[in-house]
Amino acid sequence: MLCCLLRTLGLVSALSVCGCASGFFPPPSPTTAPSQPNPVTINLRNRELAFNTLVDVVDDYFNIRREERVRLAGDVLTEGRIETEPVIGSSVFEPWRGDSVSSRSRWESTLQTIRRRGIIRVIPVEVGLQVEVMVLKELEDVRKPLSAKASAATFPRYDTSLQRFQQTIGEFPIDAGWIPQGRDFELEQRIIGQLLQTLTQTR
Repeated sequence: MLCCLLRTLGLVSALSVCGCASGFFPPPSPTTAPSQPNPVTINLRNRELAFNTLVDVVDDYFNIRREERVRLAGDVLTEGRIETEPVIGSSVFEPWRGDSVSSRSRWESTLQTIRRRGIIRVIPVEVGLQVEVMVLKELEDVRKPLSAKASAATFPRYDTSLQRFQQTIGEFPIDAGWIPQGRDFELEQRIIGQLLQTLTQTR
């Protein structure tokens, strides 16, 4: 009798856990229209203020690797650019970090190693600046996860192919050991929204 009761309680607990887990992984909605255009036009004549605000917003999510400001070369304004260092995605145990926007993204970063990097183009236009935010998402692909404590022998390889190291192609750098997962449109929208809100408050 006691064994049957324990089995029943275990089944109820398992169903409860499954129900909670399904709530943490809502189905993606790729057809949802973005709330802000990307690229977005910043109607601000003070381009230096706009660029400084952009740097401050991006710095909330990434460490900046390279920064090229808009500057005057002869009679032409050059295009600006911001590139960031890759950052490992925030998990459910890091609620203070904002790079994993949705609960689905946060659990995804908890159960596997996800990293993101940002590339921002800053194009001078007549009314101010046009800002294009690109956040690239990558999944770790190594024989042994970087944070794992087990030895590499625990994770055997079943392929005999050679390891290939690819060079940077165009806008998107490719690193060995990481699988490109496309762009993180949720984080792009968050950065653009925070940029517009901050500029509105500073005017």
